[in-house]
Amino acid sequence: MKNEPSKGKGAQRYLTFLGFFILTVIFYVNVKSGNNFIRVENPSPFRTQTFNIAIISKGVVINPQKVVHSICPTFTGRIGNKLFIYASSYGIARSKGMEVVINTNCELLKYFTLYADVRKDTSICDSRNIKTLKEEHSAVYDKRILDFNNTQNVRLLQYLQSYLYFDQYKEELRDQFTFSDKMIKKATLILDNKLKGYNIYRNSTYHKNHKYKYMKVYNETSHKKITLIGVHIRRGDWTKYPDAGYNVPTKEYLRKAVEWYQSKMENLVFVVASNGMKWAKDNMPKNITTVFLEGNSAWLDLATVTLCEHFISSSGTFSWWAAWLTGGNVTFFKWPAKEGTRFRTAFSKDYKDYYYSHWIGL
Repeated sequence: MKNEPSKGKGAQRYLTFLGFFILTVIFYVNVKSGNNFIRVENPSPFRTQTFNIAIISKGVVINPQKVVHSICPTFTGRIGNKLFIYASSYGIARSKGMEVVINTNCELLKYFTLYADVRKDTSICDSRNIKTLKEEHSAVYDKRILDFNNTQNVRLLQYLQSYLYFDQYKEELRDQFTFSDKMIKKATLILDNKLKGYNIYRNSTYHKNHKYKYMKVYNETSHKKITLIGVHIRRGDWTKYPDAGYNVPTKEYLRKAVEWYQSKMENLVFVVASNGMKWAKDNMPKNITTVFLEGNSAWLDLATVTLCEHFISSSGTFSWWAAWLTGGNVTFFKWPAKEGTRFRTAFSKDYKDYYYSHWIGL
């Protein structure tokens, strides 16, 4: 009987040792296993899994909190499509208390830091048990897409081209869609060199307000402040398939958009990006100061035009995102699809699921 207290102490020491051993294993799995995922610069607002550990007299109890499930976007198309797919997936995930899972080869990661679970192995998104949801129309807010609970992983299909999926979290997305310093320096140098031809310079400092902006652009001779208006003119493949229903911007639209800004502002410079530059040069109004961005990648053109204060958009998702990233006032070509065509059915009747109500349709 005299040995009983020593046995009790030995058991307690064993349980304490076991508790510390389990804590060490959990630490190793969560911190040291870096090969399973890539940590992003800005942490996700979601927690993948945490544990409450309590050491009691009879051992260690581990109480896992509810596991957060994942939204798996399916990327397709080019820049504008991919931005819509990520933004909408992020908005849906945030509304459901879930997280977005993307692969390390996602093109967006070359330019942005995303609040996502970035993995080398995204086989979770190809599991037979994953729930798959597909929109009915690409530029229509589809409430059915949100008709699920967050107790399983979900794969989203198609384009999700409605700001209504993510507008509630637009400030978080603006933080994510901030170009890298390297990209902004390239864009700034391009714009500086273009403006020098018009004796226009900027202060040497600029700041970051969701994205980099020129602090002040002015004419060196008159010292008048200059307002930069970004312009994107969609041509390219949209002009090659007239029966598809694509409506490209017209010369008349560009004139109206320029005149709209001229009626409200002074000392304007228009910064033009286009995948049909010859047409753009021939059809932009002639009585204005214009610089044309040529010889750059589409990503670099996007970063450069978004340094402007306001925007003239045309058709297509690249133009939509250039306008959204620029902010300020936005004009848009309000008839992007020909009536009676299949492409027209991609949009809602009034286009309001696609275009913001405060943007100016011309």
